[in-house]
Amino acid sequence: MNPLLGIPSPRDIPEFKEHIDKLRVDKLWLKYYRELDAYTHMRDYFLKHKEYTHLIPVPDDLIVKQYDLTRLLTAIRRRDYPVISGMCNVDSLPETKGMYNITDLKHLPTEDPVMRRYVWITSRSKNIRKGQPFRVSYMGFGLPAIRRDIVEKIPFRNDGYCCLDTMFCWDCHQAKIPIYVDPKINMFHMKISDGNYQNYGVDTKKPFTYFEKVKT
Repeated sequence: MNPLLGIPSPRDIPEFKEHIDKLRVDKLWLKYYRELDAYTHMRDYFLKHKEYTHLIPVPDDLIVKQYDLTRLLTAIRRRDYPVISGMCNVDSLPETKGMYNITDLKHLPTEDPVMRRYVWITSRSKNIRKGQPFRVSYMGFGLPAIRRDIVEKIPFRNDGYCCLDTMFCWDCHQAKIPIYVDPKINMFHMKISDGNYQNYGVDTKKPFTYFEKVKT
């Protein structure tokens, strides 16, 4: 197994950089791109580099620690999941406390943004309390490990504006590709709310890509 961490990063958030620099994994940074462009470049790079077995996108406002990455990779070694992810808080607002960025199998957010609705799994969920990987219909990109054959089959796309994670989960559902979440990979999402961006560099800074080889 040889994973690649893909980092679409339109912002400069010191707390994120501090933690991501400590992760022992190859990293591809995509700075200041629009979201779909970043994910498209990331996927193209991964597809061209056959040495990698899993693509792991991580948004640049998610605090990921080595424990989270290690547990994710251990889960893949134990079972060949097509897609498995961690989870995190939906955002940092008081009214969403205890809500995670995942939905159960009965509540798949629709492809149509007008009809779309998210029914978040909460800390009261039996699956959360059990602490073992379980299937979901939707996971926001909370450190998802996507197997190579799935990356080849499912391109990243949006709904005309945003929500690449929603469209990815919708396309997996249509292709009958199961998605799992490990509730013990529980990370902190620094997001404040939709449309609230800090240190945002898109359209003000020149986009660029760079690769970091893991230090051994």
